[in-house]
Amino acid sequence: MNLLESFEVDAHVDRVALALCSEAFNLAAEKEREEVVATRYVVLEQNDAGLQFEVRSTEYKRTKTGRLDKSGTVQSMIHNRYRARDMTLAWDYKGVGSRWVTISGVYRLTPDGDRTRVVHDITIDVHIPLIGGKIARYIAGEFKTAAGRFERLLKLHTSDA
Repeated sequence: MNLLESFEVDAHVDRVALALCSEAFNLAAEKEREEVVATRYVVLEQNDAGLQFEVRSTEYKRTKTGRLDKSGTVQSMIHNRYRARDMTLAWDYKGVGSRWVTISGVYRLTPDGDRTRVVHDITIDVHIPLIGGKIARYIAGEFKTAAGRFERLLKLHTSDA
């Protein structure tokens, strides 16, 4: 299943890229997810071509139907790769159910003068017979719900305020 979200940010593309890859933004974004208990930001590689970093979180477990289960926690990781030349940030989510569910995406930044168009292309694959489609739709709904929070947070991290 694929989702496509897009919005504009009233900031130059370099500023948006810097915020999108920053520790402050990524920690704030994870903090807004109700299932996240703790998060670390880890830079793996940085050079003129771009940046690779991971956002490593401790999350509450989920039931088979996707509901939160606060009786225990699991580890998750979002591996991010920013390519300066392409102005893209590709990411892959790895969690406890990654052998059944794969979630990845790409943020594409397009300059428009002093504004930036952000296009987020998300891919959700669920490899569970019979109920995989239902689970994919549930995950897609979670992304749609989070889209507004994400946009607000990115705009906050690119503003002068």
